[in-house]
Amino acid sequence: MINQKLIDADVKLGDQTEAKLKPRIEKHLQVKLEKLDKYNPLDFVDHKSKIFVEVKTINCNFGYYECVMLGANKIAAALKHIENGYRVYIVFNLQDAPYIYEFTEKNFNSKNIRVSGRTDRGRDERKDYYFIHHLDLFTLK
Repeated sequence: MINQKLIDADVKLGDQTEAKLKPRIEKHLQVKLEKLDKYNPLDFVDHKSKIFVEVKTINCNFGYYECVMLGANKIAAALKHIENGYRVYIVFNLQDAPYIYEFTEKNFNSKNIRVSGRTDRGRDERKDYYFIHHLDLFTLK
């Protein structure tokens, strides 16, 4: 049985985190971000600076897992935007601090795509994910 309350709580947490971190990300990247609609795979854009940003909340501290993961659908969208001359940043909000990673064609490795996911919300949410080593992340200023 699908646990809709848990799914709704996770969506709410993600929305709150995006709103909380938006000014900090804007300051760090020196941009003015526009929130994208919920059907867009990425969260924010600044067309003037040609930057997209995705924010991902992870409920553990830095280094708890060797890698952080992001849905492969978001990586596919990021690659498309990079082809069109944009830069793409991923912000991972961990329990101890937010971390930032610039995703580029150069650091993309298709071998980092693996099936993973969760099943604790009453449905099988396993799918393709892109794994990024935690040592490749930098603390968001």
